Order: sequence, then C-alpha cells, then structure tokens
Amino acid sequence: MSPRPFAAVQKCVLVASAVAIFSWVIMPAVACQEDSWYQRQDDWNGFDRYHFQIGGRAAYLVAPTQAAAGRPWVWRARFPNYHAEIDIELVKRGFHIGYVDVAGLFGNPAAVEIGNAFYRYVCQHARLNPRPSLEGVSRGGLFVYQWAAKNSDKVRNIFCDTPVCDIRSWPGGKGEGRGAAAEWKQCLAAYGIDEEPVDESEASVVQHAGLIAAAHIPILHIVTEDDQIVPPQENTYVLSERLDQLGHPMQVISIEHGKPETQGHHFDHSDIEPIVEFLVHQQAPDRSLLDRVRAARRIVFLGDSITYSGEYVARLEAALRSGGWAEPEVMINVGLPSETVSGLSEAGHAGGRFPRPDLHERLERVLEATRPDLVFACYGINCGIYQPFDEDRFKKYQEGIGRLKAQVEATGAELILITPPTFDDQRAKKDFSYDAVMGHYTDWLNEQETAGWNVLDLHTALSRELASRRETDPNFTFQPDAVHPNQAGHEQIAAILLELLVAPGGGEPESSSPRTVEVERDGELLQLIRQRSHLWRDAYLTASGHQRPGIRSGESLPVARQKSAPLTRQIDQKLQPNQDK
Repeated sequence: MSPRPFAAVQKCVLVASAVAIFSWVIMPAVACQEDSWYQRQDDWNGFDRYHFQIGGRAAYLVAPTQAAAGRPWVWRARFPNYHAEIDIELVKRGFHIGYVDVAGLFGNPAAVEIGNAFYRYVCQHARLNPRPSLEGVSRGGLFVYQWAAKNSDKVRNIFCDTPVCDIRSWPGGKGEGRGAAAEWKQCLAAYGIDEEPVDESEASVVQHAGLIAAAHIPILHIVTEDDQIVPPQENTYVLSERLDQLGHPMQVISIEHGKPETQGHHFDHSDIEPIVEFLVHQQAPDRSLLDRVRAARRIVFLGDSITYSGEYVARLEAALRSGGWAEPEVMINVGLPSETVSGLSEAGHAGGRFPRPDLHERLERVLEATRPDLVFACYGINCGIYQPFDEDRFKKYQEGIGRLKAQVEATGAELILITPPTFDDQRAKKDFSYDAVMGHYTDWLNEQETAGWNVLDLHTALSRELASRRETDPNFTFQPDAVHPNQAGHEQIAAILLELLVAPGGGEPESSSPRTVEVERDGELLQLIRQRSHLWRDAYLTASGHQRPGIRSGESLPVARQKSAPLTRQIDQKLQPNQDK
C-alpha cells in the first residue's frame, strides 16, 4: 500500500482556547446502591477506581469526586496509562473514565461484542450517559472506529492519539511503516483471514467513514509526522481525506517530531487544553425524534390503561409504517392498567381490592424481556391519584420519571416521554380541576426539554383540539368517563403523536406528509396490527410479570413469535403497494 500524498490532505492545527466554564451538579460518583458489581477498588491518581470483569476480560471505571451534569464519560481504548494527563483533567471536571481490555483482538467483531457488554454494564451500574466520548491510542483506533460504526448513535465524540486506521499499515507493514510480524500473524487470526492480500473492507476503518459522517460525530486526531510505526499518511490522513469527501471534516493536531527512541510514535504533550476542551464541549448534534424512531428496531410503549388498550399504539404504528416513516422490527405495548410511575395509590382504589401497581416493581424485568432501542412512556393521569395538586405527590411523580429515564438509558435505549392526556373536567364534576393538575405535570415535563429530555406534549395539543370541537358541539368529548379515550380520542392521540414526531425540523419522508397519512378505522391493515400488537402485549406482560390482578395471561414468547409470523407476512403484503410507490 502506498501512502497518500501528504499535501493532498487538508489539516487543521488547533490552538488553545480560553477555558469555558464547565458546570456540574453535585451527584454521587457511582450512582449504584449495590457493591457487588465490582470486585475490588483502588486508587487511580487520587480518584476511586472500580475493577470488574466483562466476559473474562479485565475492566475498570474511574469515578470523579463529583459527577458532572449528565454523567459524561470517556471510554479509553488500549494503553490506558499513556498520556493519562488528559484523563486526569477530565476526571477533575466530573467525567468518569472507563476501560475494558480487548488486547489481541485488533477491533474485530469479538472485541465489539465485548465492548457492547461493557457499555451496557457501566451504563446500568453507574448510570452513565448513554453517549460516551471514545478515546483511542495507537492500535486502540481500530477498536474505537469498529465500535462506533456499530453504535454511531451512542457516540458523543472521538479523540485518537496516533491511531491505527488500517491493519495493513500496522501491524502488516505493507506500506511505509515498520510493521510487527508477530502481531500481524495474531491480527490475521483475530479476523479469521488465512491468506494475503487482505481485502480493504477488512483492513481499514475508512470503510466506516460514511456511518461516522452521517452521525455527524466530531473527531480529533493528534499525530506525529515522523511516526515510523503508524505513519499518519497511511492512517489518519486517509480517513481524513475520505471524511472530507463526505462533507464531514475532522480536526488534526500535527506534531512535527516524536521521540526518536520510539521511531517517532510517541511524543510529549506541550498543551493538553485543546484536547480536553474538545472532549468536554464538542459533541454530535442530537438527531431529530423522527430519525431516532426510524433508527430503532425494537420500540416499546409503557403506560397505564390508556396505553394498555393498545388503540392509539396500533394506529400510530399503522401510520408510521404505511406512511413510510419507520419500519421497526417490533413495536411492543406493555402498558398496564391502573399503573403509576410515582408509586402512589389512593385509599380504596378498585374498591379496596388492590393498590395501584408501581412501574418500578416491574421495569427492570420489562426492559430485560423487551430489549428496546427506544421507549415511549406516558404517565401522569393516575399519578396525581385524582386529588387536588399536592407538592409531595408531585415530587413522587418527578422522582419516578427520573428513575424511569435513568433505568431506560442504562440499558442503552432512548426514552421519549409523552405528557399525560387531558382529564375531561366536564365529564367528572369535582370541586377542583384535575385537568389543571395534569397541566402542572405537563409544564414540568416540557421544562425538561431544556436539559435534553425528549418530550412529546400530548396534553396541550389534546386540550386545544377538545376546546375547538366544543365550539360547535358543547357536549363533545374524547373521554366519556373523563379518563379513558373513546375511538375518536385514540385516533386523535395517534394523530397528535405522529404530528409531533414529524414536526418541522423532524425531517419528512419523500412520498408523503403527516396530514396525508390516513388509516381506516377498521381497515384490514389496522386490524392485523391490532391483532399482532395484542398478541405481543399479552405475551410480554406475562413473561415480565406484574402485580395487577385481572390481566389475561398471554402465550409464551416462543409461541407468540410463531403465531405472529403469519400476521407479519400479511401486514407486509398490505404495505407493499405503499413501499413500491
């Protein structure tokens, strides 16, 4: 392999910038109540380090004294003690530092699977941000880009230090680099390659440039120009050129000379501040909600009886699929009647037969059974327990929503919160407005958008639509008993959620707009989706378990999957004319 022309690659040399204020909130460093998740604890440069194993591989997590807002973290790939001054400064600023040993795998699929298990583990046990910064040193560049290609929506940004980007350059030594014969043999075995020449798709992380560019992941590399071990002309600059062609330039800090005793591969940092600032402040822009729905293969709905009924869920699924908005592998409704996220229940609920079920009693089992990429959750209508506004009840709701968000994101999934539906005060006369209580809950959820939460404001839109309908029909209602939507109510909820998902800025499909996507009330497509949705709902509720009496048992998951197969084929046939347009 011949090196690319050095002059053909545009480079950007960073200069130190003024240190911006990085705010943090006082949070426990390791937000886990159990001590069995790690095997031992020691000191790392004055900070607590927790050791554990992932698939028999050594791993650890360094915790700051105070975790920064959002619990950010850096995932270090290979040589964790090299240029540790960068990581030390980041821990001082509230970052966690994670590491798992994938030595000898050279970023192959087995390494990526170990990485996936490590990611899930630390997100769950330390409740870390689901979008880490990736930091790859030398051969660690192979792992960083291979993992990022499979998880581009989970990457905050990427920093690499003299990284390997092509195994033919190192350890292969097929270009200008020195190579390493023993490691080359080990690398070929790791990738299951028996003969040379090695195919480019197996050799180079440049194959993933399109995925990285599409995810708009900020990238910074630092290289030494006289590196004879990992020549930048065969690695960083090849990747840079490709990203440039895709309209996603990366930043490169160029060091003229490395240390002679390491053939230029290592160097002393003259200034770490530009790198620290990049990792702290540069991050991939959030994708639109519609992009996240499009990318999700497994979508789960959580909620109370309104969600459990399944009607708005089925209608939304039918609209998303028939309009070309999304094609998830599965949409699973695991709503549960009477449920709250606050853990509260009024005296004499259900005639004294049982208290309201608490989502948190079952949430861990639900997430384990459903393995979602994306979770929609609609709670609130039961959480105020149909009483006047009360600060203590409201605080319980806030805490419950916070726990829900943390637990969902700990699995690597993303949460979209739906504000509570309206309460029709006209249909249930009280000496106070319970709909105003729901408005208070709605306002708080909407405020959390400034902190990066995903919120769809159903309550406000449904309230406006109800007021509009009553201008011509004063007795109109979406909720005959003040709580549970009728057919028109479910249709309106589905329409509102679709409209919010594809609002301006959310992106639009090529062939239709939300206002032209209509699903017949009892059309064949909707009937098939309803039938499949109920089959999966009952099966997953039974499989995950709950404490709500009166819920019918479902099939076992294997039987449910078997029975859903012919329904899926019929649904696909119904959608085929739309997909061919």
